[in-house]
Amino acid sequence: MYSARNNRLLFLKTYGELCVMPLLQRNTILLENTVSPFDTLASRQLFDEFVAVDKNFDRRSWSTTSGKLRKTEQLDQREIDILEGCVVF
Repeated sequence: MYSARNNRLLFLKTYGELCVMPLLQRNTILLENTVSPFDTLASRQLFDEFVAVDKNFDRRSWSTTSGKLRKTEQLDQREIDILEGCVVF
């Protein structure tokens, strides 16, 4: 069973014993090779990876279980045009 409230996995070991395991790397501050939050235009968690786009229009994705950087790629021109039309708060 998964508890979204406290980010824990729960396993029933026996009828009277419950095993609780924390999920690691749920905090974006602990991700490997992250840019400053002030330089991030957009970010989102998709299934088991965290994806962010920075001011240089580089898209980076990290594993949420290990915190390691999976992939870095430059956005194509169509995606850049969409982002340039958005307001950044």
